[in-house]
Amino acid sequence: MRLTALVLAALAAAPADPIDRRIEERWKAEGATPAGVADDYEFFRRLSIDLRGVIPEPAEIRAFAADRAPDKRERIVDAWLRSDAFAAWWSHRWAEDLTVQPTPKIAEVSESFRGWLRDAVRTNMPYDRFARRLLTAKGPSDLDPAAGFLVTGFWNNPEGPKDVIDRTARIFLGTQIRCAECHDHPFDAWTQEEFYGMASFLWQARTEISQNGGAMMAAGTMAPAQTGRIVDDAAKGNPAIPGASKETGAPKYKDGGAPLPGEPRRTALARLLVQDRQFARAAVNRHWGMLLGRGLVHPLDGFTSTRKPSHPELLDEMAEEFVRSGYDVRKLLRSILLSRPYQLSSKSGDSAAERIFARTPVTPLGPDALFSSLVRATGLDGLKVTSKGKPEPPLKGLREAFLREFRPAAPSEPTISQGLFFMNSDVVARGVKADPDLRLGKLLASEPDPARRLEELFLATLSRPPSPKEAKAFAAGTASECENVLWALLNSTEFVTRH
Repeated sequence: MRLTALVLAALAAAPADPIDRRIEERWKAEGATPAGVADDYEFFRRLSIDLRGVIPEPAEIRAFAADRAPDKRERIVDAWLRSDAFAAWWSHRWAEDLTVQPTPKIAEVSESFRGWLRDAVRTNMPYDRFARRLLTAKGPSDLDPAAGFLVTGFWNNPEGPKDVIDRTARIFLGTQIRCAECHDHPFDAWTQEEFYGMASFLWQARTEISQNGGAMMAAGTMAPAQTGRIVDDAAKGNPAIPGASKETGAPKYKDGGAPLPGEPRRTALARLLVQDRQFARAAVNRHWGMLLGRGLVHPLDGFTSTRKPSHPELLDEMAEEFVRSGYDVRKLLRSILLSRPYQLSSKSGDSAAERIFARTPVTPLGPDALFSSLVRATGLDGLKVTSKGKPEPPLKGLREAFLREFRPAAPSEPTISQGLFFMNSDVVARGVKADPDLRLGKLLASEPDPARRLEELFLATLSRPPSPKEAKAFAAGTASECENVLWALLNSTEFVTRH
C-alpha cells in the first residue's frame, strides 16, 4: 500500500510552511529537481530510527501502510514525540553528546544523570531551561541529577573547566573554541584571552564524590551508594593565560558580558549563554542536522565568522520562531519532521543535491541503532536467559562485543573489519537460527505459506514487502532457506543504513 493521493496532493501544494518555502526557493535558484516523496514504508522506517532508535515492527508497518487518512504522518509524529521510546532514545543521544569523558568509576552518578535527561525529554523541558540546569546544578546528584553533566566533566580531570566549556560551546553555540586555548583561533575571531574568559566562568568549580554504602532512606528505599556534587571555590581565583602579560583571565563572555554584582559565575554563564542570539540558531541547526543528516551549517559545531549557512534566512526565521515558542523542542522537531525535505525519498534525485536538502542521504546506522535493529529483526530482544538457562541481562555480552567493534569508527565510514564482524558475529549467527524462541522459529511454526513467510522477513528487516522480482528470487519454503534469506537481508546495505 503506497501513499494516498490525498497525502501526495497535500505535499505537492504550494508551500505555506516557511521551511518548505525557503527550501524550494533554493531548489529553484539552483535548478535542482528534488527527489520524489518517500512512500509509506521508507518514511515509517526512517521516522522510527530517528525518533526511537530502532526499526519498526511488522505489525506497526502494516497498520501504517493500511491507514488511508491524509493526516496519518502528522498523527504518528505526534504520538512518537510523546512516547517513552522517544524519551529513551533522544536522551541517549543527548547523553552521548554531553559526556565529556568516560566515567566508569562514578557510573551511578552518570546513570542518575541519564535518568534526568530522559525526564527532560519526556516533559519537553524548554531548551533554555535545559541549558541553565546543566550549567548551574550543584547536587548532590541523587537529589539534583542535572549536576551529572558537570560532576562527570570535572571529576578527576585537571582539564575539566576547559573541556566542559569547549563542550558547552560546541553544543549550545555550535562553535569550536578549543583552538584558542594556546593561540588566537586560526579560522575564527576567537582570541586566546576570550577562551580563558569563557573558561573562567567554570574555573572555580570542582567535583566532590560521596560514597554512602547504599544507606537506607527514611521511606525505606535504598539511597544511591554514590553521589556527586559541585562545589564552587572562590579561592581558586582565575586561570592564568599562558604567555600573556595579564596575570589572570577574569570571567568574560565573548560579547563582553560578565557576572553581575553578587551573581555566581556559573549562573552568569547560563544567563549570558541563553541570551546569546547564537544559542537559538545553534539549537535549530543541531536539531535540523540530527534529523536531516547535515545542518544548515555543517558540521553542527562549524559556525564561524566566515562560514555561511546554506539557507541563512531559514535559519534565522526558525531561530526566531524557536524563541517565540518558549524554546519548545517538541514543536521544533515536529516542524522539521513534517517538512517536505524530511519526507523526500533517498531513491531518486541527484546525490549532489543533498547539500540543499533535495534528497534524503543514505547513511550508515549508528552502532546503538544498528544493534537494536538487529536484535529486533531477529527476536533476540525477547530473550531473557542464556543458552544454559541462567538469568542475566539480555544480550549484555553480545551488545558489549558489538559496540566495541562499531563505536570507534566515524559513523559515515564503516570499515572492512566491521563488515566482516557483522557477517560473522555471534549475534547475527544466533539471531538467524530457526530457534523456537526467536522470530524465525515462531514464524515457521505459525505461517505455512512460503510467500507470507518471505513478506514477514522483509518487513522485519527492511520494513517493506519484497518486490515482485525479489519474491521470485528468494525461496522461504524450508527452515534452511528461511535462515539464508534472513542472513542475506540482515547483511544487505539496505538494512544497515538509514535512508
